[in-house]
Amino acid sequence: MHNQRVTTNKNQRTKEPKKKDIPPTPKPKKPNLDFKNYLQEKIIENNFIESKDKVFEFYQYRMNMAKAKRYQTEKGINGLFRDLNGCRSAGLIITDCLEIAMERGWMSPNPSYYSTNVFDKKNNFKNKSEQNTQICKEWANGE
Repeated sequence: MHNQRVTTNKNQRTKEPKKKDIPPTPKPKKPNLDFKNYLQEKIIENNFIESKDKVFEFYQYRMNMAKAKRYQTEKGINGLFRDLNGCRSAGLIITDCLEIAMERGWMSPNPSYYSTNVFDKKNNFKNKSEQNTQICKEWANGE
């Protein structure tokens, strides 16, 4: 009768014996990473000290958006700095890139978003940042 179905009457439902409640195996906890300190380290490591406040502002903006969990990992923060380094290598001003990304609701300041084609055609972006547009055109022409 231990593992058998018990019925008392044909009109009653079949009763299964109760299984013991076994708690699920707990997942190993990841070390709690202090993201503010990690972000600070990456700012210093990548030499973004002059635009530190704007990087923190973008990080807070990004944490309030959809898919915020991406930026709660080292990989996500490293991706942000990969994009910022891409902007810097393209000759763009980091604070402007971050500000524009926040104004446009973009998830990241990807350097491909700031190409002259995007400025002139897709986003009608010329009037916002003439300086970045000029830098992009000079960089594209090799000046």
